[in-house]
Amino acid sequence: MTSSFPPALADLDSNYSPAIIDRFARLVDRLPLPAWAFYLVLLIVGYLFFTVLRWLTGYQPMGTFSSMAAPAVMWDVSILALHQYLDRYACRALDGFNKVLGASDTELEQLYTRLTVLPARWEAVGAIFWAVLASFLAWMQIGGFREYFSRWEIALTVFGFAIGGLFLAHIVYQLRLVSRIHASAAEIDLFDPEPLYSFSGLTVRTAIGIVLVQYLALLVLPVEIRFSAILIPAASVFALAIVVFAWPLWGMHRRLVEHKQRIEDDINRLLKQSVSELIRNAHSGVVEDPEQVGKTLSALRAGQAAVAELPTWPWQPRIVRGLATALLLPIFLWLLQELLARAAGF
Repeated sequence: MTSSFPPALADLDSNYSPAIIDRFARLVDRLPLPAWAFYLVLLIVGYLFFTVLRWLTGYQPMGTFSSMAAPAVMWDVSILALHQYLDRYACRALDGFNKVLGASDTELEQLYTRLTVLPARWEAVGAIFWAVLASFLAWMQIGGFREYFSRWEIALTVFGFAIGGLFLAHIVYQLRLVSRIHASAAEIDLFDPEPLYSFSGLTVRTAIGIVLVQYLALLVLPVEIRFSAILIPAASVFALAIVVFAWPLWGMHRRLVEHKQRIEDDINRLLKQSVSELIRNAHSGVVEDPEQVGKTLSALRAGQAAVAELPTWPWQPRIVRGLATALLLPIFLWLLQELLARAAGF
């Protein structure tokens, strides 16, 4: 990058081997149909593939259809679609934040690449970790799984977890860069916070997205294995969603707190000077233009009150409400469903 670029981003280099998941997303971008249409077709084809696989392995009567063929394909397709959507939104968020970043067009292009393309080495680490985790869970519950799924389905599910590992590695990498971009903003303005909210839209969409993907997988799984093998990673994803939302924005929050404190210190210093001058004049028996002194003190106190009300969180309150609703509403609905089922004797 050029020497004029912010120091916190000056060492970024977009010349690296891209991850497979990002190469796939770029291929989808070049298709002559909308991305959502492609993923819908992929979901249908994947479901039919798993259905035929279950027919051939005897886990499902020939010619019948069941939700049991859906978990793995729903997980994989949802992740790929969410990945594509979040990358597009990340570029929009960067455009909004550039009002305080001040990057040139060339620098923006480099940042677009860094935000949306994961290095292959990160991809390998994420894929291996989640494939090992899936293999361990499958081994712990192999009896319960074999009752519902064939060996090939279990193997493909482990592969699906590897895709989830790619996605989570992409999230960590992308949001880590968001934190660095926040640190690179030379000028921030508490009185014009709109650009500072730009990336909160990305982090909240990421958090809600990974939770919804997990909920979709839970909905179509048998109750018997839902608790034993899925709720552990589901609980981990729930906690991860909260971290994903807040962690990239924490550095900007600290900067806003420090900026607000400097403004308050300046006002307090002026207020102290005005009061000290008033006291000195009172002791000398001379008060010059008392009306003007009163106006100055009133203006400074009004300034104190105005600054005290300025928010230091780089998101709007409705963002937090939306995240809380997305996290808690499905749990509430599930508990309500369980209570009604027990009350009805099921």
